[in-house]
Amino acid sequence: MKDEFTSAGRKPMVSVCIPTYNRAGLLRQAITSVLEQGFQDFEIIVHDNASTDDTSDVVRSFSDARVRYFRNPQNLGHRENWKRCFRAAVGNYLAPLPDDDVMLPENLSRKVEFLRHNPLVGLVHSKYHVIDQDGQILLYDTNWGHGRDRSVDSFEKREDLLTAFINTINLPTVVFTRACYERVGEFSDHIAFAYDWEYWMRIALYYEIAFLAEPLVKWRIHSGSLTKTQVRDPIVQLRDDLMAKRELLKNSAFAIPGSRQLRNQMWRNMAGRFFRDAQTMLKDGLEDAKARAIVLKVCLSFPEILKERSLWKVFLNSLLGRPVADLLWQRP
Repeated sequence: MKDEFTSAGRKPMVSVCIPTYNRAGLLRQAITSVLEQGFQDFEIIVHDNASTDDTSDVVRSFSDARVRYFRNPQNLGHRENWKRCFRAAVGNYLAPLPDDDVMLPENLSRKVEFLRHNPLVGLVHSKYHVIDQDGQILLYDTNWGHGRDRSVDSFEKREDLLTAFINTINLPTVVFTRACYERVGEFSDHIAFAYDWEYWMRIALYYEIAFLAEPLVKWRIHSGSLTKTQVRDPIVQLRDDLMAKRELLKNSAFAIPGSRQLRNQMWRNMAGRFFRDAQTMLKDGLEDAKARAIVLKVCLSFPEILKERSLWKVFLNSLLGRPVADLLWQRP
């Protein structure tokens, strides 16, 4: 039986935050999936980034006082729209939901219950199904794209989260506490795409993070998604991920237990990722001159990763070319 929502004189338990832009059809599905939750003590914040389609009509078609609609006078970019969405929220828990994803019916109830019973946990995330444009499931019960697959609920190790070389937390699966938001602030303005990853790592400095092995969200992969339209180049993604690590260390290093050792491990792991990406580029991908230029630019932009000896060959390769670098590397 669904909980009764009572709005008189108190705030909702959960704020579901849905930033949107020109996705009226998919937005309808996202909102409907929230309204069909078993847990009903929520508000839905829809923050429209100046859509030119019938987004406003879609939102107004829901005759539910819990659906709150805001519209930017002009498009402010996806990160700023997320920030404004969070600012409008008043719930004790925040549940970010991109406008092209959907919740499964027990998503909020399972995660809110977990957070209530584990007060040291600031953020909980889960497995998911991967769906296509039409909602057909491509992958069942998975953590694909976000680290290793797991079959049991678990508390995350802070060291694993901070030293990971990819984002292991999928944004639409997250529910986090207002205390997190009030303590760590908003998404960084200095990171183009991986701002959510830096944010999860920042939360992990101060709070426990938990993972539920039950798929509770459907994550949509399609041609119009942010990943497909704005993060096409893997080198652009790599540089943004490196910036996320640098931003975390620049602003929050004081909070990291064993800071020096952990800092070194963070850059060591990112260096390993860059080494693999760079080797692939230099061997198979781009023509040599362009690949060398990219490698050189990344190395100069993030000298922290050059502490790893394995990367010096790649760096020399980018400056001198492969034959000369190989010759120098082989000399005693």
